[in-house]
Amino acid sequence: MKFYYETERLMLRNFTESDFCDLCSIVLDNRNFTYTGDGITRSKEEVKLLLDYYIENLASLNIAIVLKETNVIVGILCINYRYNMPIGDLNCIVHYDYQNKKIMSEALQKMIEIAFNQMNLERLTAELVEDNIASARLLEKQGFKLEGIKEKDFFLNNTFFNVKCYGLIKS
Repeated sequence: MKFYYETERLMLRNFTESDFCDLCSIVLDNRNFTYTGDGITRSKEEVKLLLDYYIENLASLNIAIVLKETNVIVGILCINYRYNMPIGDLNCIVHYDYQNKKIMSEALQKMIEIAFNQMNLERLTAELVEDNIASARLLEKQGFKLEGIKEKDFFLNNTFFNVKCYGLIKS
């Protein structure tokens, strides 16, 4: 799916082969993965495989969040489609250097509008580690409701964590 939208400060678009260096700056920096455990990409070869996946995967929408001012990718937004259902599972990350600047809030607001009004999804879900207070606050400000907590559902660094489950229904 060809994807390109703009907000005041951002471009939301498909990944391209030329995004390799920007993607490296996000996925090779462990500071970006404090609460996800996804920071398992350890080499540029693995980043290339991830970029290929983002470009070629049709079972999800993988979007580069680009700061217009610098034309640099500062985050990633993914919606994984549930098979034969109008439901999307949301994943997102913003580079550590760009956190607390309302970038993800701006990107997520636009993505929710697109998901419900153009992609015809009826529901979005998101899961996060209970300790990730900033992401919980971000989701709640966008209208997501806490639907439950899965106890000891995530394991990282020899520690179990509870996982908060959020949902947003098309209104």
